Amino acid sequence: MDDVVLNKLESLTRCIGRIESKQPFSVEQLKNNYDLQDIISINLERAIQLCVDIGSHILAIKNLPAPNSLRTTFKTHVET
Repeated sequence: MDDVVLNKLESLTRCIGRIESKQPFSVEQLKNNYDLQDIISINLERAIQLCVDIGSHILAIKNLPAPNSLRTTFKTHVET
C-alpha cells in the first residue's frame, strides 16, 4: 500500500476513534449537547471525505476513469 493511502487510513482511524470516544450515553444527551454534536458530525464528515479521497487515489493509481460523483467512487464496474 502506498504512503498516501496509509496516511489517509491513519487519519481515518483517528476520526473514528474520536467519534467512538464521544459517543453519548443516550439520545437525550446528544440532543442537549451541541459541542458533542459538532465533534461527532465534523469527524464523521472528515471520515467520509477520507474514504472518498482513498477511493479516488486508488482509481488514479490504477489509471481508471475519475468518478462523476462521490457515490460512484465506490461502485465497481465490471465489463462482461
